[in-house]
Amino acid sequence: MVVAGFGASGRGVAEYARGFGAQVIVTEIDPVRALDASLRGFRVLPMAQAAPAGEVFVTATGSVDVINADHLAVMRDGAILANAGHFDVEIDVRALHGLAVAVHPDVRPHVDAYELASGRTLLLLAEGRVVNLVAAEGQSPRGDGPGLRHRGARPGLAGGQY
Repeated sequence: MVVAGFGASGRGVAEYARGFGAQVIVTEIDPVRALDASLRGFRVLPMAQAAPAGEVFVTATGSVDVINADHLAVMRDGAILANAGHFDVEIDVRALHGLAVAVHPDVRPHVDAYELASGRTLLLLAEGRVVNLVAAEGQSPRGDGPGLRHRGARPGLAGGQY
């Protein structure tokens, strides 16, 4: 599994995946976060080196084109792409459309299959949008409620003071 980004979200994804027995590779451009990932026992590589090795990719950076056409072109057949970051720009979906010779929407709920000229297929979850919100299987507003209430009740955090 490849986790792009080792901020709060990426670290959580990486730790959970490792807890379930996954071999996790972390990609991170911030040297301090990359060092943190390495010190926690994760293999840290640039995305260009991780792309051919991964089977599941989760972006959690908030940055644009974290997974781009060059990365998509070398991914394994059946690779799964998911965005858990802040925006729907982390996976270059336009490039994926450009590489595809056929697109099979909704092969499963919230899963689109992109057939490439090489015969490989890449699976995109939730159209590249934030997967836990679009697929409605992750954090719900109800789940966020207690955390937000606790943060709002703590002195110094109410009224926009963080």
